Amino acid sequence: MGVEKALKPGMKKTAALLLLVALSIYSFVRTSAVDQDPYLVTDYSRLHPVKVERVVAGKEEAQLVKLLKEAKDKGLTVSIAGQRHSQGGHTYYKDGIVVDMTAYNRILNLDTERKTITVQSGVTWEQIQDKANRYGLAVKTMQSQNTFTVGGSISINAHGRDIRNGSMIKSVESFRLLMADGQVKTVSREENAELFPLALGGYGLFGIILDVTLSLTDDELYSVTTETMATEDYKAYFQQKVAADPGIRMHIARLSVAPDSYLTEMFAKNYGLAEGEGSLQAYNKLSMREPWVAPGKLLFQLNRSTDWGKTMMWDLQTRFFTEQSGELITRNNAMRAAWKFRLSERRTVSAGVSKLRAVPAKEGAVRSGRTVYELLL
Repeated sequence: MGVEKALKPGMKKTAALLLLVALSIYSFVRTSAVDQDPYLVTDYSRLHPVKVERVVAGKEEAQLVKLLKEAKDKGLTVSIAGQRHSQGGHTYYKDGIVVDMTAYNRILNLDTERKTITVQSGVTWEQIQDKANRYGLAVKTMQSQNTFTVGGSISINAHGRDIRNGSMIKSVESFRLLMADGQVKTVSREENAELFPLALGGYGLFGIILDVTLSLTDDELYSVTTETMATEDYKAYFQQKVAADPGIRMHIARLSVAPDSYLTEMFAKNYGLAEGEGSLQAYNKLSMREPWVAPGKLLFQLNRSTDWGKTMMWDLQTRFFTEQSGELITRNNAMRAAWKFRLSERRTVSAGVSKLRAVPAKEGAVRSGRTVYELLL
């Protein structure tokens, strides 16, 4: 009698589960690492570690002003870090000071009538969602994961799944900016307006963003639909069925990287208003647990490492999202996707690490008011 026949059905399931657990543990151990040397700094990619003078936790405005004055007096550069997810490790400067803004993370005000929220730049989108959800409000624009910091997101002028509200700059009402010379300026479309489009997407080159006022929108209930198609058909599909339908609020599309369908097949996932399909209150409890994190990480590693892993990942993804068609989900929950997966290695996901230094005026520098900033790229 063969081994397979000797195993009872229950034993087969147990053996398969144990194998999956063993593979998940192996994948975690192989891709994890000892926490970084606090003075050998890199980002989430760990591609380019840089030795810095020190890492300072940003806590108070006066402390940050004093820190920039010290850096100016000593001729040091200052890098601004959120969750350290800028790819490539190009955003730190050797022997400089890194200001970690993640502790600068208080929600200062929520105005439910004006639908605005004012937060310190180290606040994460998860914190905003937790606060806004209580009042039936939601974020307009952010990345798909909610563990990024607000300062990092607006420093790169990020976009997300929302196709109606544009990139981050459209939902920013104003912000306060700590300049390299110690001045704090309020920046909006009316006040110090020249800095508004420069700092939003400027990777911190124009100063340290202290706090931000964002416009919010109403939380909504969506019905999710997923359609597969040939890549060559996507342009017409998006123009005729997505952009032309105001009821579709959010949209995401993914291309296949499987060898047999490489960049020729794709699926599109739409979040359309679920009018008359259910009440918002029945679905607006925020999801706090992301299921299947370990298997998802294992599949991701197989997808990166092998062709058969890419094929399996694409087939499973396509089937999973297609079978989800008709699912009801709130806007806030749709913007909380796969956040635990990104937390599996240290403290992850934010954008926006940058550097600035006050220097004498010279060719190639950027002038803002009376202060000149060297671009340290």
